[in-house]
Amino acid sequence: MYDKDPLKILFDTYWTTSGWRDEPLISPEDRAFAEAHGFMFPSETLSHRAVVTRAITAVKKTAQSKVARAFLDGIGRQSPVHRSALASYANGLPLRAHIYFGEHACDRCGQYKSDEVDYSVFNFERYKFAGVRHDHPSFIAFDLEQFPRLEISPSVAAGAEQLALILDALTALPESARASDAVKAIAPLIKENDVARRSILEVLGYCGILRVRGTPAVWQKQRTTWEKAPPPKPSKNDWSYPLNWWRGIDGVDLSMARHWFGEFGVAHGGVSSQGPDQA
Repeated sequence: MYDKDPLKILFDTYWTTSGWRDEPLISPEDRAFAEAHGFMFPSETLSHRAVVTRAITAVKKTAQSKVARAFLDGIGRQSPVHRSALASYANGLPLRAHIYFGEHACDRCGQYKSDEVDYSVFNFERYKFAGVRHDHPSFIAFDLEQFPRLEISPSVAAGAEQLALILDALTALPESARASDAVKAIAPLIKENDVARRSILEVLGYCGILRVRGTPAVWQKQRTTWEKAPPPKPSKNDWSYPLNWWRGIDGVDLSMARHWFGEFGVAHGGVSSQGPDQA
């Protein structure tokens, strides 16, 4: 009887105690087993148009309240994969059908004209890092298509309470604070690692809770790849937009927090109700 763990097979294929493998390592038997259990997948070559259409469809089939609930569940039980779909959903909301425009990749959405999509790598990134390329239509589509397979806890009260404390900590940051300072501020609240803390902050950025003062949230307006670029001469700035531009003076937008998590009781209590555009 084949008694291996398909998730462990997925992890061992790409990751070691030293980090990423130079090349994936897996036996044909393990690969077949992991694919049969829905943790690994055959790669697929898709056109830009097909990927964008698929991403838009996946967003339409996804309920906002469910991805928000899953995110809180992922905070509460320290499960990265539960935190991924909200980021993909927020990035996918403004996506519209469009003609490919660009040289190396589409300037409008970042997707290649024709791309071989490795869904197994995508799935590894979901489980290990809560996703990596949330603004790529190919990842958005896959992430949201896989989302219904996740089991979400009936109660996400612990995650909601933890998020409220995170928002308090971020609100207390000085005006000169950067995203790296935000990571340190929430370290006592997120007992995982800095990778997890960064990913949580980036989701808050995609949701507009951490955004540049006076600009629409990621989910409200689609931006070109050059609009998402980091500030000139960045100093170790490898954050995704808008965290690459965010500063403490931009604040925490509690109106956005209520939009996404109000039904779960977040953005109440000791957190200021003043958003960055209301200061």
